[in-house]
Amino acid sequence: LTYTGVAVVLTVVYGLGIPLVPIFAVLREKKVHNLEHPMEPLSSMEVAARQFGFYALGYRRQRWFWESVVMLRKMVMVYIMVYIRDPALQVYCAIWLIEAALAAHFLAQPHQDTVVFNLEALSLGTTAVTLNIGLLFFYPSALGTLQPQPGSGSASEFQANNGLFW
Repeated sequence: LTYTGVAVVLTVVYGLGIPLVPIFAVLREKKVHNLEHPMEPLSSMEVAARQFGFYALGYRRQRWFWESVVMLRKMVMVYIMVYIRDPALQVYCAIWLIEAALAAHFLAQPHQDTVVFNLEALSLGTTAVTLNIGLLFFYPSALGTLQPQPGSGSASEFQANNGLFW
């Protein structure tokens, strides 16, 4: 077994396990106690809510699982950056992921607090804009890879421009 094989196995186990374990634990308690809503407190359900409360705090009751959705989004982003070799495809996949996350965020409206909701939306929007603007600093060559444009500026100039934009 190579290091790459071990890395793939561990990223799948931890990348999927950590976000999904709290969901399965809470749903198991729901089934055991025959509850209508998974976060309805009752005996060991209270224990599950206390153990995994950091997952549900700040989210609306119907969206108690949303932290797992966020963690899965971050895991997919890591997979995109690690396992996709073509820089252009990396950027496009990241844009699609962030735009899907932004759409899901507005559809689900998971946060109780509107300030936190707006901050998360602004964060996702800024990431989408940054990725889209980042494509302007490259042009496709005849080989299909990304090459820097002459005079495109440094990364610090790009960050300063992005900061001024927002």
